[in-house]
Amino acid sequence: MGKQCKTTYRGGGADVMLIGQTKLFNKFRDLRAQNALPQFIILAGDKGQGKSTMVKALAEIMGVPVVQPEALKVDNIRALIDEANKLSHDIIYYLKDADDMTPQAENALLKVAEEPPKHCYILMSITDPANILSTIKSRGQTYWLEPYTVEQLKQVTDDKLILQCAQNIGQIKELQDIGAAKLYKFCETVYDNVGRVSTLNSFNIGKHIQIKDDQDGYPLALFFYMMINVGRKRIIETKDDRYLKTMYILYDYKKKFTLKGVSKQSLFDMFILDMRKIWREV
Repeated sequence: MGKQCKTTYRGGGADVMLIGQTKLFNKFRDLRAQNALPQFIILAGDKGQGKSTMVKALAEIMGVPVVQPEALKVDNIRALIDEANKLSHDIIYYLKDADDMTPQAENALLKVAEEPPKHCYILMSITDPANILSTIKSRGQTYWLEPYTVEQLKQVTDDKLILQCAQNIGQIKELQDIGAAKLYKFCETVYDNVGRVSTLNSFNIGKHIQIKDDQDGYPLALFFYMMINVGRKRIIETKDDRYLKTMYILYDYKKKFTLKGVSKQSLFDMFILDMRKIWREV
């Protein structure tokens, strides 16, 4: 493979643990058996929903390697196209977390997505189809990964706090790594203090959150889910309407953070200020 791409997984012989998503997995298996598997597949679902695991499972069905670009920039996509046109055997090209793909890279991808070379299978994972060009979506088949049931998540953990917060297996693993109780306590601290902090200090809360991928801190999505979990508990315990108002803000901003092109740092600062406004109400 060229230096713009790397082999991240080699199908054949490995045991891929796929919890849930059985319906979609069986569909892909049947399509492959019928020689009708689409060559451009878009896997949609939240981070941690199992999109990468599904790619590995599909590689097992096909007995082929998975090749992933080093980055989703225009030069990497062009290198992928050059390689794809020279293939003599089947390969899966995996475009992971394509929500933030540049417009230039998307336009370059159109050339191969419209009519993929014979041995080229492109799998793209995204959280929200609205974040990619409509022309890209029209050339691929979009499949949504199903939400996990509580029983499926219990196959991974029996930790009650984690099960109250986690929406998928990826989030379970993250909560195990960072400590669910530690995040819960942090969220309680945010609720208890957000109404009293100054404008300057309110922004310091963001220093504990992984707002961008290259930052340290609690994962942003898990922070929102745990804030919702703590808020629900306090609605029952306190009957304070401000917790209910907080729920609306949390769900609204959680959605906004999935939009392409937003300044996540500025958006988080706005979120804290809106929270502060509620908790300064008498």
